[in-house]
Amino acid sequence: MPVHSRHFLEYERLRVELAELWQNEGGGSDREAAIFDELEQLDEHLSEGETDWLLDISADLFQLNGKERHRMSSEDVRGPRQQILAVLDRFRANQWPELLQLLRLELAGLTEESRAYLRGRAYSSDALGNPYAGSAFYRYAAQRSDQGANYLALSILSLNDQKAEAVRQSEKILAHGEDLSSEVGATVAAALFKGLTDESVKEDRNVRDFDRVIRLSLRAFDQPESVPIDILDLALSTLVESISVQGLDEVRPSTLSERFALGTNVSAESYTRIIALDVSQRVVRGELSSEYAVAAYANEMNNIPLVNELTKDVFWPPQLEVSTSSQLSDARITRELIALAA
Repeated sequence: MPVHSRHFLEYERLRVELAELWQNEGGGSDREAAIFDELEQLDEHLSEGETDWLLDISADLFQLNGKERHRMSSEDVRGPRQQILAVLDRFRANQWPELLQLLRLELAGLTEESRAYLRGRAYSSDALGNPYAGSAFYRYAAQRSDQGANYLALSILSLNDQKAEAVRQSEKILAHGEDLSSEVGATVAAALFKGLTDESVKEDRNVRDFDRVIRLSLRAFDQPESVPIDILDLALSTLVESISVQGLDEVRPSTLSERFALGTNVSAESYTRIIALDVSQRVVRGELSSEYAVAAYANEMNNIPLVNELTKDVFWPPQLEVSTSSQLSDARITRELIALAA
């Protein structure tokens, strides 16, 4: 992933904020004027290459408020079908800058949802490393789609290294209520957990903050077979780490149940779910039992990779066709592009 300067990333963040401000409220606000002032000050610290790339991001962000102007044709790729095929080829090859160039064409038949998703994938990729822009396009895709939960989860995941923004976006999601999908609940929980464990907020956190993280993480296990495997893994890690840091560092109870009893206010139903996950007919590989998984939690609490490895046979049995969040959406967009090019 490229290492962008802090001035570059702050400019990107502010430019996304401005685009979403125009999308939701229009222009003319005091906040709009303040953003323009901040952007002008940041301009002085950017290289020519950074400025050019941020101009491209800014142009693409006009999609959010419906003001984007597409080019009708390309000298390199002529004809609607050839353009769609070129998009598919660049997407499959992870050629992100070239894909972004093609997405500035008219691209007859391509939905706004799919254009936004493709931009989210490109900008949030390790090759480009533009988390704020990537997250914004995922959020826009979520607004335009019946697959909104998957896109919304990706919008949080793409902010992995930007803890403050991930927490801010998560709180915005929670402002509409905690009745979230399993996928979104788990990603929001992970973002909130990272925020809580930041040294700068250590003095302000309390048990209820961690209870909320645990409650949201447990959503992933309501129907684990329908949740992408990267989200299940994230939820499991977040649960284990939340329990281990919730003011119990000096206590080493021998069972997970004691950790729940001492450290949280989760219900008996939730406690039963995390131990057994109603694994009836789902534990199908090997001899590993749910009781062994509990022992792994209790005894290996400080070795998270080992805990996850030991519990994989319990939580994601082999007969399930598991995919990551990106793979699920990638499959959808690939099918759409193939149909358009037919």
